[in-house]
Amino acid sequence: MNVFFTDLDNTLIYSHRRTTGSDMVLAERLNGKEQSYMPEALYLFLKEDRFFTIVPVTSRTAEQFRRIFLLKELGCDRAFVCNGGIFLDHGIEDSKWKEKTMAISEYQQPEIAKAYDILTAFLPVEKIHYVEPFYLYAVVGKGEDKDAHSSPLLNMQVENIHNYLSVILNQDSVDIYSDERKVYVICKSINKGLAIKRYKELNDMNITVAAGDSFQDISMFDMVDYGIALEKLRIICQNKNMVYASEKMFSNTIYNTLYEIKERGR
Repeated sequence: MNVFFTDLDNTLIYSHRRTTGSDMVLAERLNGKEQSYMPEALYLFLKEDRFFTIVPVTSRTAEQFRRIFLLKELGCDRAFVCNGGIFLDHGIEDSKWKEKTMAISEYQQPEIAKAYDILTAFLPVEKIHYVEPFYLYAVVGKGEDKDAHSSPLLNMQVENIHNYLSVILNQDSVDIYSDERKVYVICKSINKGLAIKRYKELNDMNITVAAGDSFQDISMFDMVDYGIALEKLRIICQNKNMVYASEKMFSNTIYNTLYEIKERGR
């Protein structure tokens, strides 16, 4: 089995808020509205050539992941959500996987609860998503709330809130990540690389590839044969078989790299 472990947002799919300048295929709807798209060339390659088994590894929740209907057309029936803490098999949560996740993160979980308490002092509770004992995220991007002026932190940049939590929380217990709109607090023992390691221990694999665009994805690259990442991650990644690209060219680079690896592997 050849496996393509991939991040989703800004790697395999792109939000309606962003465009990449290439033809797109609708991938997701939210409340009836178009939510995200997949670059057409990459979609056609993954659909028509099943050399790789696609296994998403995402910080999305299970509910958010299930909205991406296009993945079913690609034969994608397994995925890791909540940064690898939850394993979905044909959309069903694997209880044994969850049990082990809870065990290995148990001593770090109080720091997630602490993060929740800190955020509730500033943010409306509907902005804070305490998804699992090991995983929390908050929507804090400017303009997310029509009454943003009522909460000082809502008007701060995401990076400032990230930095605020970094000072207060014990970073030996949690990792703190952020993107344009959200801040994530996740138990340090629950990361994408560990999810791949655990998965490889349970399955026989030949060629393994990982793709991702953010610092959350770095741990994946140490667990696979080949990695595909944005240029900004170059100075951090240790895997010698890495391919880097700009944001504008990322989807094309993923497509071209997978094609080249497939041709070498046959």
